[in-house]
Amino acid sequence: MNYIKRAFHSIIFYWKNALMLCVIDTVLAALILSGITIYQSCRETGNDLKEQVLAAITVRNAKPMESDSPIGKNQLSYDRALEAMDLLPSKLSALAYSATAGTNGLKSYRSAEQSEQYPDDGQFTVCGVSSTSDYEAFQNGEITLYQGQHITDERNRNAALISTIVASQNNLTIGDYISLDTYYEGEDTQVEIVGLYDVITTKSHTGAPIKNTENIILTTTTIVFAMNGNRQIASATFKLRQADSIRASIPDLEELFSTEPDDVIKVVVDDQDYRFLSGSIHLLTTVSQIMKVSAFLMGVISLSVLAVLSLRDREFEIGVLLAMGEHRLKVILQLMIEMLVPVLIAIGISTALSSFLSRRIIFIFITNSSILTGTDSIAVLPLLIISLALIVIASIGTIFQILRFQPKKLLQKMG
Repeated sequence: MNYIKRAFHSIIFYWKNALMLCVIDTVLAALILSGITIYQSCRETGNDLKEQVLAAITVRNAKPMESDSPIGKNQLSYDRALEAMDLLPSKLSALAYSATAGTNGLKSYRSAEQSEQYPDDGQFTVCGVSSTSDYEAFQNGEITLYQGQHITDERNRNAALISTIVASQNNLTIGDYISLDTYYEGEDTQVEIVGLYDVITTKSHTGAPIKNTENIILTTTTIVFAMNGNRQIASATFKLRQADSIRASIPDLEELFSTEPDDVIKVVVDDQDYRFLSGSIHLLTTVSQIMKVSAFLMGVISLSVLAVLSLRDREFEIGVLLAMGEHRLKVILQLMIEMLVPVLIAIGISTALSSFLSRRIIFIFITNSSILTGTDSIAVLPLLIISLALIVIASIGTIFQILRFQPKKLLQKMG
């Protein structure tokens, strides 16, 4: 009888052994396949993170301010910030300050206590931002856009956002114009109201009304530069990709912005999102490697033990085959086929189970993660190779025993 046919007949006859082998192989294959799938997905996601998750570098000058006025906060060169754009291919968001007295009776917001201490002189802090959506108060939820649109240096020139409180007490709405009279050496200007913001987090109103959040007028850096008569900014924030290498640029930025001996350039890197996600992905990658190695070792041990135990029960059968002149190699191949068939069935079952198992494992480390999309054929191929290697290694003990078998002694042993 052909050794292949004998293998299938043996699988049917020893169906309990085959079933147990199939169950064990399914568990191990599911673990190995999940490890392979997670590892591949983590590598792809790690590469995508470098392009999709932006990191931010904010540069400020921490030397003592030249004055207590808003313009005193502007201690960085905007032109140097533009030079930094060549150093770091990125998006620049610059912040500059100025102060103004509202004309045409424009009233600033004052609390009851402030009304007693300060006259209503229409003082406002004017903030020039490359993009108002990047303004810190919007980012941290202190204020929110109530109506209208954000402004940018590229899209808007003479445009501004004001608070809903100031707009209400001055009967202003979107489309109206207000005059900004500068205290400094620049030019007075007129801006159009294109949006209103609402103050969500109210701070104490104990100082001058010009410091109230409600009395901030957000406009473009172009307007503030014109009002101040210079191109100085308070901070420059660069948003860029490749967050894994962002910290290497800190020394170059410090050198670029240090224009005076007493400059104290502070560079703050915000890459927490990238570091958190990349750390979780690194942990998942390690877990996937441990899963693969552990499952493989467990497979070698369990299949080797099962093969040896199965061989003990079939010594007489093998002795008869060898006595009838069957080649030892064919006997070995028959036994390997009996192991291979349950493994192939297990691979099919584990392919369906591994996607669910992989998602559950990832969910443990990263809640609501979309890292994994499913098991693909690329992941099944390594599993097949590993399974074949597993069968070969697990069969070494069996092969060694069969090569030592003496047919006459086996048959005499069995009586």
